[in-house]
Amino acid sequence: MNSAELINLVSHRYYNPVVDAIRDRVFLELSTMVKVLNSATTRSPFTDIFSTLNKLLDDAAFLLNTGAINPFINVRTSPDQAKVPVTDTTLRIGVYPVAANPLHWAHLLIGLSALTMFNLDSVIYIIAGNDPRKPALISPQTRHRMGKKVLALFAPFFKYSPIALDNDLDGEANIFKILALNPQQKIDAHYIVGADHYQRINPATGALDTIQKLEDNIKNK
Repeated sequence: MNSAELINLVSHRYYNPVVDAIRDRVFLELSTMVKVLNSATTRSPFTDIFSTLNKLLDDAAFLLNTGAINPFINVRTSPDQAKVPVTDTTLRIGVYPVAANPLHWAHLLIGLSALTMFNLDSVIYIIAGNDPRKPALISPQTRHRMGKKVLALFAPFFKYSPIALDNDLDGEANIFKILALNPQQKIDAHYIVGADHYQRINPATGALDTIQKLEDNIKNK
């Protein structure tokens, strides 16, 4: 193999038409944001977002090309969705509950980071409904409508779930609702949460927090 063939092989490790389409859609959104804000792509935070996105999408393309992940998996994210065929494969799913008030670039980069770091087939974003802990949220209907459109830019890697739209259940409960929608399917579920919830007890309120809630729900279910 000569040097030209080697360079060509390396450059195509990270090319995938699905990922390329995502890249085009997302970069168009970023470019439009830059124009609306009368800024420049060479200024922070846009340089950081562009470079991080490029790296994560390259990683996702490599995983997809090598068969390490399969974002085209069938998984139910809503009780209104028709039942999907069960496969012998264990699906690797990220479950990311967010208020999405609104979704921002950090939410999206975290989802891609988790997907590439843990070889996840897909990340399901569960947008919260009413959250008594956050009384200043805009209406659930508005947040869900906006969030669904944003997540579609990253399809098929990201999936939207409406299961929290009409309730005030927290993410630690809603991950089990996702699993209950797919009772026969083997799923390796990964719970994605902000660092401010990586604890058993909330030091400010004394209430149970993510780790303890998940453990208690596992015992109960």
